[in-house]
Amino acid sequence: EYDESFKVSSNSGKMELVVCNLKPFIWTGKGKDYVVHPQDGKLEAFLRPIIKGKMLKREQYESPSIFPFEEMVVSSKTPFPVETDGQISKEIKITIKLAKSRIDMIVGKERKF
Repeated sequence: EYDESFKVSSNSGKMELVVCNLKPFIWTGKGKDYVVHPQDGKLEAFLRPIIKGKMLKREQYESPSIFPFEEMVVSSKTPFPVETDGQISKEIKITIKLAKSRIDMIVGKERKF
C-alpha cells in the first residue's frame, strides 16, 4: 500500500522490493532513464515481479516498476525475508516511512555533493 493511495500485488505471488534514496542513481529500462534523487523528498520503490523460468531455468525477474513514495506498508499472509542494514529477519507486515527531518552536517568548503 503506497501513501494510502493504492495497492500493488504480483500475479505470481512473488516480488522483489528494493527501496533506495542514498545517492543519485539512474536505472535504464524500457528505453527510458529513471533517476533517483536523494533531495526530492521521496523514497523510490523498485518492484520486480518474479516469473517462473521456462523448462529448467530458475525464476527470473521482470523489469521493475518504480514508484516514488513517502510511506509504504508491505504485508503478506506468510512471513517474508527483510534485509535492513545487513540484518535479515522474517516479517508479516512492515511500514517504510520517509524521515522528514534532515541531518545537519559540517563539511569543508571544498566538499561537493
